[in-house]
Amino acid sequence: MKPSFWIRRFVLMGLGVFAVLIVAGIARGRPWPVVLADSALWAAVSSTLFVATRLYHSSRGRHCAYCGDTPETAPGRIGAPPRDPR
Repeated sequence: MKPSFWIRRFVLMGLGVFAVLIVAGIARGRPWPVVLADSALWAAVSSTLFVATRLYHSSRGRHCAYCGDTPETAPGRIGAPPRDPR
């Protein structure tokens, strides 16, 4: 896989986790500066772990159909097997 795929995966995962953590921090009544700093840190940590484990499994030939990390497992991508027209 190209590096751009993994960078995009890291950014998308990080933004999603960042948003969830901000909402959770604000719901707990914590101050904004603390929430932003903690959310950014934990979003980076969790995204790094996610991408690192996906890279590890992908390098071993174990692909994730849910993640769509290969053309064979992602419907609609170039190189994917054709869908049944029925």
